[in-house]
Amino acid sequence: GDRVKEGDGLRCLSRFAYLLGDRETADRFGAQAVELLETAPDGPELAMAYSNLSQLAMLAERLEDTLMLGGKAVELAERLNRPDILCHALNNVGAAGQWLDFAKGRRDLARSLGIALSGNFQEHAARAFTNCACVEMNRLNFKEASSLLERGIGYCVENDLATWRDYMRGVQAQLLLRLGLWDDAAAVAHEVVDDEATTPLVRYPSLVALARLR
Repeated sequence: GDRVKEGDGLRCLSRFAYLLGDRETADRFGAQAVELLETAPDGPELAMAYSNLSQLAMLAERLEDTLMLGGKAVELAERLNRPDILCHALNNVGAAGQWLDFAKGRRDLARSLGIALSGNFQEHAARAFTNCACVEMNRLNFKEASSLLERGIGYCVENDLATWRDYMRGVQAQLLLRLGLWDDAAAVAHEVVDDEATTPLVRYPSLVALARLR
């Protein structure tokens, strides 16, 4: 069979499993994708498979794996001239790397956002806006975080990215909570949670905000 197509298919299955909330299956398919694609000549599919595993490691707070796999994805994406994959990988590396070197993590995320906006990679841009805002929140730079979320939510509305819009609104609710604006935080979070169309993954930041309110 075609190893590259099969490997890329496994990477897609990994992503779907994650979106359905099945982290274990996502990790398994993701690792199988890399294993298979490493037996074929280097290509964009392998770069994206590295970046997918890096993202899963980031979400599980496995810092070393995130940076190691993300670094491989960055190197390969740059070599293959694939800015779409590069900005995906920089997103992971920047979000995780902030804990080791804040300035570098912030630079990687800003670079990721810049590439995504100039290349019109809308999903990547939405994720970069979210991660940039979260990094600023972690450093208590609430004004900058608020500005990034406003820009990000506006971008999502403009480009019909409802899923990312609602995810970011949950992050916005958490920010409002930290600013002591409890009623505003509750209102924003409830708008997301009370919408039956939203998935558990999208509701998560809003549910975190509401749990803290109680």
